[in-house]
Amino acid sequence: MFDFTIKINFITLKKLHISSSIPIKIVADNPFMETISERGEKVKIIPASTIKGVLRSSLIKISRALGFNVTPSVNPEKIRDKNDIVTAIFGKPGGDFSKISIENAYYKGDTQVYTHVKIDEETGIAEEGGLFSREYIPIGEKFSTKIICKNLSVEETRALLAALVNLRFEGIGRNSFVNVTIEDVSPKEILERLEKDEIIHILLDTLRRQNI
Repeated sequence: MFDFTIKINFITLKKLHISSSIPIKIVADNPFMETISERGEKVKIIPASTIKGVLRSSLIKISRALGFNVTPSVNPEKIRDKNDIVTAIFGKPGGDFSKISIENAYYKGDTQVYTHVKIDEETGIAEEGGLFSREYIPIGEKFSTKIICKNLSVEETRALLAALVNLRFEGIGRNSFVNVTIEDVSPKEILERLEKDEIIHILLDTLRRQNI
């Protein structure tokens, strides 16, 4: 069993919007949440819950291809096996236990605001008064986070890294895509032990490269 931290970088391949619950129009009808960094700068928040959610979904989608028997659902009441690989790593949805925790990611660069039109799904016609705006992180921008892993087995580490690789092909936010790379795994002595496993070595090598 291993305790380690992974620093992850994301680079936007398509403009990125993360829905927020902010009720006040600041720069757009749907803005990013903001906070002040330790340096006193305004930064946009990409919530840890969003990152963890898409990572969990990524593992659910590839789990059977990896040879794991997983209930393909994010609904707690539909999870029959509490020992499946997804639940073992992420915990049961709505529960407290998880072997990983993820930090919020922060973006301090410039954003873009685009205006959209709401379309009536039945008629295919623009709704009256249906203009709204969203704030986006542009293509090619970078933000980072850390995944803190506690008591992961070799098998669970393989599954987590495979989910990170697959995240490159999964949407995040509102149909955006990101390139995912690993910047660092610490402590170094744990990384050296993990890389003795051939599959983990291949997955880490893949995640160290920027191009898919």
